Amino acid sequence: GYNKTWYDGNGTNNRAQATASNQPEIILNVTNGSPTLRFVAASAQTLAGSNLVFTGAFTLFWVGSNNINDLSAIAGSSDIAGGGFIGWSNAHQFRVQTDTIQQILYATMSSLGEKFVLSITRDGSNLVSLYKNGVLKQAPQVATGTVNLNIVGGRTQGANHIYFQGDQCELTVSSRAN
Repeated sequence: GYNKTWYDGNGTNNRAQATASNQPEIILNVTNGSPTLRFVAASAQTLAGSNLVFTGAFTLFWVGSNNINDLSAIAGSSDIAGGGFIGWSNAHQFRVQTDTIQQILYATMSSLGEKFVLSITRDGSNLVSLYKNGVLKQAPQVATGTVNLNIVGGRTQGANHIYFQGDQCELTVSSRAN
């Protein structure tokens, strides 16, 4: 089946897609017996909701796989002026982009479709750290500015749309550095 709504754990920031052809597919028993949402970039599959604004510390925890060696947004903003996104630049580079700066972090995939756990934190000093399967991948990098996230599976900037291609098993975002 396809997912019309991805319910938030605390019930306040659900993500939804009313257009059936733009809904990600629910695939059962993918990661340790748990379901996943499969996003297909060519179908512009996204789930949108209220804007989450991070001006300071935040943590993003993600379980899934990226299946494309190109720009691929796990989550982003529909703000045409920017607003940032979190996702892949290619198979080797992970990008955290705010409204003022983009920071490239390295978390090489063994192969496209590799499933793993990512944790991205930005502390009160605007230092961004990227962990892959619990291992820090490089020294923390500075990323000042605001990150606006209101779309899962894509982002928009002007006429440019970037969509996610792969599986998202879990996505948690909090406004603190854990």
